[in-house]
Amino acid sequence: MNEYPPQDNQPPQQPYPQQPYPQQQPPTQYPPNYPPGYQPPYPPYAPPPPAPPAKKKRGPLFWVLVVVGALIVCGVIGNAISHSSSATTSTAPTTSTTQAVQATGTPVPTATQAPTQAPSQAKVGDTITLNDVDATLTKVKVGPVDQYSTPKSGYEFVTVHVKLKNHSGVEQDYNQFNFHIKSGTGNITDVDAATYGEGINDLGDGKLSDGGTAEGNIVFQVKKGDHKAMLTWQPNIFNGNAGDNGWNLGL
Repeated sequence: MNEYPPQDNQPPQQPYPQQPYPQQQPPTQYPPNYPPGYQPPYPPYAPPPPAPPAKKKRGPLFWVLVVVGALIVCGVIGNAISHSSSATTSTAPTTSTTQAVQATGTPVPTATQAPTQAPSQAKVGDTITLNDVDATLTKVKVGPVDQYSTPKSGYEFVTVHVKLKNHSGVEQDYNQFNFHIKSGTGNITDVDAATYGEGINDLGDGKLSDGGTAEGNIVFQVKKGDHKAMLTWQPNIFNGNAGDNGWNLGL
């Protein structure tokens, strides 16, 4: 006898439910289909980079200002240099010391400028001192210098002998052209060029060290009969005028 019941008596079995498979989307068409008359949108894009700013043109006014500024700077620098130069090269005047009393009663020395040296009028044999240099007119000779030289009409040669000595403590320049003839009418003339260096033992020019001496002759042309004619000496432009200091020739 069969132990299993007949299959006809068993209830039918339910099959396992089937999971639905996802439906595959149809591939997107490229380009997509748009209805007639539809304007497709433009795809987004990066904006162009901003243009560099235009360089400003420098007009005539700019260059005028540059030139004016340069002139101002040069003027300031030149002014500063001139002030600096004058401060370092100026010579302090000779001074004498006086006493001033302040409010406290303490005497304080103050500097006052020494008086200007009065013009010197001397005669043959006398010595005139300027800048601590002595000049002595030792001799005056009237007449021909040599057999070749001739003075101009109405004039005569006058030869003077001068001796110099430096006791200033520093080196000093000398030159026979620092000597002049001053006529009685005030006309000041130079050394006679025709006889300069003609073997007359002239004074010439050079330098004197401290304690140094030099002497020599100087030839001039002087108007005949000028009894007020003078030999004058001006070592440099700071010693007054050319006719201030001198010797009467005694003609």
